[in-house]
This record gives sequence, C-alpha cells and structure tokens, in this order.
Amino acid sequence: MRAVIIGSGYVGSVTGAGLASRGHDVVCTDVDTQKIDSWNGDVIPISEPGLSELVLKHRGKNLAFTTDLAGALKSAEFVFVCVNTPQKESGVNKGSFDMRYFDGSARTIAQYAGDGVIVVEKSTVPLRTAEYLTRVLESNMGGKRFAVVSNPEFLAEGTAVEDFLFPDRILVGAKSEDEWARRKMAELYSWVPKERIVYSNIWSAELAKLANNLSLSSRLTAMNGLAELCEVTGADINEVSGVVGMDKRIGASFLRAGIGFGGSCFRKDVSALVYLMEHYFGPDNPYSKLYSSMLELNDYLRVRFVKSMNYHLHSFGGKTIVLLGLAFKPDTDDVRDAPAVTIAKYLLEDGAQLRIVDPKAVKHAKGVFAAAGLESRIVESRIELFEKPDDKVFDGSEGIALVTEWKEFKNIDFAGAAKRMCKPAWFFDGRNMFDHEKITSAGLNYYGVGKGVFYA
Repeated sequence: MRAVIIGSGYVGSVTGAGLASRGHDVVCTDVDTQKIDSWNGDVIPISEPGLSELVLKHRGKNLAFTTDLAGALKSAEFVFVCVNTPQKESGVNKGSFDMRYFDGSARTIAQYAGDGVIVVEKSTVPLRTAEYLTRVLESNMGGKRFAVVSNPEFLAEGTAVEDFLFPDRILVGAKSEDEWARRKMAELYSWVPKERIVYSNIWSAELAKLANNLSLSSRLTAMNGLAELCEVTGADINEVSGVVGMDKRIGASFLRAGIGFGGSCFRKDVSALVYLMEHYFGPDNPYSKLYSSMLELNDYLRVRFVKSMNYHLHSFGGKTIVLLGLAFKPDTDDVRDAPAVTIAKYLLEDGAQLRIVDPKAVKHAKGVFAAAGLESRIVESRIELFEKPDDKVFDGSEGIALVTEWKEFKNIDFAGAAKRMCKPAWFFDGRNMFDHEKITSAGLNYYGVGKGVFYA
C-alpha cells in the first residue's frame, strides 16, 4: 500500500521506516531541506535504536525522503500527518497545541491528494481536530472521497521501533460512515494480531493519547511524593514501589521514583488537558488544579534534588560536579524538558563547574543551555562535555549526580573515580540506578531519592 508521511521528525521517521519494513511503499516528506538531505545521507539525523538499520535497508527501495509533498500526495492511499504540535506558550488558547504546521498540512493535502485518500492524525492534536480537518478537505477537494481517522502514536523513545513493529495496541478512531477506512487501516496493519487493533469513535481516539500520558504522569508523580516520605521515615522507595507493582491491577511500570519525567509528551499533553478542563468547566474546576499540580510537583522534584545535593556539599561555588546524563531518558538524544538541563542550570547559576557525560546528547548541549537562558560565556567557561565517563572526568570533582540511567554508566569504576575525587566524595543517584552498597564500598557517600543517605 502507498503511504505518505508529512513530517520526518521522530514520529514520522519511525512510522515511515516501520511501514516500509512491513512491505508498504512509503514516502517521508518534510519542508526542511537540510533534514531531508540528512535522511538521504550516510548518518541519519535521529538517534533511536534500530531506526538507522531500517532506513538504510529500505531507502532507495520502498522508502524515500523528499521535500516534494505535492508530488507524493498524488498517488497516496494513506497520508500520515506527523508534524510538530508544540504547546502554546502565549496568546489565545495558551496551554493548548500550536496547530500552524498541522493546518498547513491539511490545506496541502486538500489541494493535491487523490480520490479515496485516508488522512491519518498521527500527531497529538486537540480534541475535535478531525472536525476541522474534515471541513478543510470537504471545502477544497472538489467532491473526491476521503476519510479522516485518528491513529495516535504510543511510542516510547528508546524503544520506538520495537513499539511500532510489536505494539501492545493499535488504536484506530473513525466515524461510523467511514467503515471502509477502518478496513483499509486493518489491512495496512495486517502484521499486528487482530486482537491488538482497537477501534473507537474518532473523538475517543483523540482523547485516548492525552489520557494515556496523564495516567503515566500521575503514577510517577504519586510515587515521587512517597519517595520524600520514605527519606524522612527510613522506608525504601524501591521496596515500596516493588510491592505496589506486584498488584495485578496496577503493574510495575512507571512506579520508579527519581527526579521526575521529561521529554516532549507528558508535559505538553497534561498541559493540554489543563487547558481543556479550564475551557469547558472554568479555571477553578478541581481537575484543572489537580492536573496543574502534577506539573508543579514534577518541577519541584528537580529543585528538591539540587537542594539535597547542596545540603551535603554545603555549597556549589567553585566546586566541580559530574553530571551523568543529559538526555531526558536513555537510548535517545532528546533533551526536550530534560531534568538534567534544569538541574545543570541551577548548579551553574550557583557557581559550579560542570562535566556532563552523555553518549548521545552532548551535541545538543550548547543549544539547549542557550534556550534555557544561560549566557554563552558561562556555557563556554564552566561546562565540559564528554561522551564517555573516562577517568579524567572525575579528577578533582566533589560529587557525581546520576540524572539519566544509561546502561553505559553501569560499567564505571567507582573505586577508581573515588580516588580521583576530593574528599568527602558524594554520589547522588537521581534515578535509583545503583545499590547503595556498591557505591559506598567504592569509597563514595550515597544519596538516593526515596532511599536516603548511606556513608562510605
């Protein structure tokens, strides 16, 4: 089947490469010429396990990358809209989605798509977006048949290719009169077991993605509240969450305490629900306040972690701190809303020297710190960047803060690191990645979120 992807970013590239790997003919498009040149080059522009292999295997065969959206649309059976829909920071509908790229795509589809096209909402969009999209297509397609379906992505960065190829569910939302489109979507996803393809009305599908991320965010927020209680009572958050996760009604996922969630999805989607609640029920409705408080608590976790570091180091001024991790999670180079960026900003503003280690994301460091409001002279003079935790990283440092749980960090020689550090040397485990006995036996004092302090 012939599919066109509009937007060759994270979601679009994984969707396009995944469909190509299952035998479909796919054209990925983007308005950014430089991005398309990168996709057609030797080094693909997105770091995601398994994605490069899929692209290189199918590119030039049944997978293409181009800026010619108009030409690609003429023969498309499916058009996946995978453009960026960032959160609006100001203006009308502040807190909802910025739809300028989506709206532009809708009009281009209406102008160039052929008869019988299925337009797929893949981007996370506001509720009732399909209604607007349908009106645009009806007004501009000259009577051609089309259908709009909602097929939200449930991809997790770091496992996105596996999530697409072996999904726990595929959600297809469509209007009752578009049963033909549902059947074609089932054919498109023919490799997915039938019981894992869920059909709903189109409005439920649009809301389901927001609801999914709200649920995951709330689990993390609740467990991080308990983590603070654990520290003052002597309980261990890993033991508590382990017991909770054994309940078959709950499960173990997203119960790990730490420095909070990051990335492009959770904050944006929860903010969108805050906006929706305020829009329909007024600014003082309790659910709007509840969802807003989740975001505030998530921000608080980063501040609390820095305060815990400061308590044990007494000050940051003139001291060298090693940050293990910059990306918001392992196996990605994505630094959007990464807790490490906020933590680094606090440390720098209080006079620390930073050595930041990340296998993938350090290439984005200067740009992300500039966006965070740090002066270039501070970034240039007080930040050193490393892709690997070599011995010299730890020379003369006062503390190590683990903020992203890369598997590469498991192999660090902490005993060797402790010998190179100033004494007393501290390890601050923001992700509870390590057993405290391993760290203290190496000669480092240990602090873990929800676990407390253990001395070497």
